[in-house]
Amino acid sequence: MKNLITGILTIGLFTTAVAQSSSLINYQGKLIYKDRRPDGRSITGSASFYLRIFDAKTGGKQIYEEAIGQVAINDSNYSFNFGENGKSVSTSIEAIGYGDGQNQIFNYTVKNKPMLGGVNISGGGYSWTESGSSDATKFAVAANKNNGTIAAIYLTEAPEAGQRISVSYDHYSEGIRGALSLGGQSWLELTVNGETLSPRERLITVPFALRADIARSVINKPKRILLNLPKINLKSKEPMKSGFGPYQVGLTNTTKDEINVNNSIDIYIPEDAQRLILKFNDGLMNYTSTENVGIKIPGTPKIQATLSSDSKDNESKAILEKVGKHEFHLENPPAGWKQISFTVQPLSDYGKDHELTSENNKLVILVE
Repeated sequence: MKNLITGILTIGLFTTAVAQSSSLINYQGKLIYKDRRPDGRSITGSASFYLRIFDAKTGGKQIYEEAIGQVAINDSNYSFNFGENGKSVSTSIEAIGYGDGQNQIFNYTVKNKPMLGGVNISGGGYSWTESGSSDATKFAVAANKNNGTIAAIYLTEAPEAGQRISVSYDHYSEGIRGALSLGGQSWLELTVNGETLSPRERLITVPFALRADIARSVINKPKRILLNLPKINLKSKEPMKSGFGPYQVGLTNTTKDEINVNNSIDIYIPEDAQRLILKFNDGLMNYTSTENVGIKIPGTPKIQATLSSDSKDNESKAILEKVGKHEFHLENPPAGWKQISFTVQPLSDYGKDHELTSENNKLVILVE
């Protein structure tokens, strides 16, 4: 079947979601021969269809492909469903490890193999892509796309304790959802009996419907409460001076067994957790003088939350990202039994000893 044409001469081309499955898309169109007749020449029979989706009208990155197989054509009209049996190009972000101030080599194997490209490794002030390192004299990477192994090597000094080293990369995922979750434009390209048709058709309505469905699944993903402390006080464990620290913060006024003797919180993080969330509500955080009890000192306490795990002689730490006023996040937290502790960096104009006090706080720890 040679000299086919679609697109401009396509009649009634549209894509709709199939009711039985929101992952299926129905595609309908009209296929004719190109010849000297103004309206072309109709076709009846069958043809082999192969579908690809790109992120641009011409060129661009392929984000989905599916072998449709033989499709019946009746008076040039055809119809088929797609979206479940193909492969998307998705992007994942994973934690390679966390700095401890000593380790300079971080080995890791990604969860989705092979890596197709788009490999970006960052952390500790440096980054690496397939084009090279941000500073080849201080940071190097060895990456094998086929087996997914990565070695991130800090050549001169180790990243500080708690600094996260992460990798983002492209990989295959089943079905069309991964491709459409990337956002941006989607352009469909058909190959019929080995001949690639032109121009590409832009997908609009259905991709947005599926993206909305994906967004709803993310928004509605249940959060699970690991620990709820409805009444807890925070207090620095020793007198502080501005510009020094950080200083350890103790947790008081709670009888929860999860608070250990070191004033850390014991929690168990499930393996499927994608984000760890800590929220403080209601409580006020203030500086007070240790010499003049009850005298408040102007300043903004800089609270830091740290997640740590002890494995015999090996201790790893991760610093949670501050989000908003009293909320902390950690993406892709390590699973298992962990401890959460708090420190404070005093920032004030007060030159003498002072302390942090935070009363009537409510602390909740969640994962999603």
